[in-house]
Amino acid sequence: MHSHQNGGNEIKITYDLTTAKSLSLVFLILLEKLMLKPLMTSSVLCCALALGVSAQASEEAPVAMVNGEAVTQYDLTQYQDAIASRVQQGRSANQDETAMLNGLIDRELLIQAGKKAGITEQAEFKRQLETVVDSMLAAQVLEQYLDEHPISEDEVKAKYDELVKNLTMPEEFLVSHILVGDEETAKAVIAELKEGKDFVELAKEKSIDAGSGEKGGNIGWIQLNQVVPEFAEAIKAQAIGDISAAPVKTEFGWHVLLVRETRTMEPPQIEGVKPQIENMLRGERTKQFVDELRAAATIEVLKASEAPKAEAVPAEEAAATETEK
Repeated sequence: MHSHQNGGNEIKITYDLTTAKSLSLVFLILLEKLMLKPLMTSSVLCCALALGVSAQASEEAPVAMVNGEAVTQYDLTQYQDAIASRVQQGRSANQDETAMLNGLIDRELLIQAGKKAGITEQAEFKRQLETVVDSMLAAQVLEQYLDEHPISEDEVKAKYDELVKNLTMPEEFLVSHILVGDEETAKAVIAELKEGKDFVELAKEKSIDAGSGEKGGNIGWIQLNQVVPEFAEAIKAQAIGDISAAPVKTEFGWHVLLVRETRTMEPPQIEGVKPQIENMLRGERTKQFVDELRAAATIEVLKASEAPKAEAVPAEEAAATETEK
């Protein structure tokens, strides 16, 4: 059974050789290893054939024979590396070596069946295979270029400094509140506070927000976009150290607010964002390379770009417009 949950960027897999879906996992993982995500809609056999294009002779030792054809150590190593990459990315892919090998054996059986059926001679198959090979070539050129032009520590530091310089960090507020169920109770709490009652003690005694109430009303540091609009507006309008002049109503009840402190968030340390900056620089490096190729090339676009189609106006609406004229 193979389930894919896009929202959480997580793929959960249980390998089951009795289902056809278990086979597709082999091809999917190997395609990711080959940087062929845009071509995952190609035929299964096309994906499978793409696996062995760059096999090295030193890794051609067979680990299984299928009707006289070898499944090689290279095939198995590629699959193991792809699984390891998934795990590093936080995507579970629980497969032991036996399951991997069985998946590759099933893949070889499909290859043989496809050849016997003459699929490799079909025009559509050849077109898909050519697309896969071309995409592999393009990916390999970029990989080689980036290997030959690595990102330096100085570049990472310069990009980090540039980003931080242009970054507007949000403001945070240290807020406490006393939440009650009705306006009259909230007004009574404000009156007690004006008489000198301790905010922390009143919060512990009267707040219906158990989480903050037991901490004396302390919500902690928050950003305005983390709370409901009414709460955010009241925080923004309130002076530091002052108690709410009037109760603040939200969907949760009636609040008496105390804004204790404000601060501007610090930018993240370079160590925490270094991988993202490196990826950004690799993207810039890739664009520069492609731009250079474009500048040196003769390119003729033969297909004119189509303008976006205007939405059709319903007949009733069109008739009403004509009547108004």
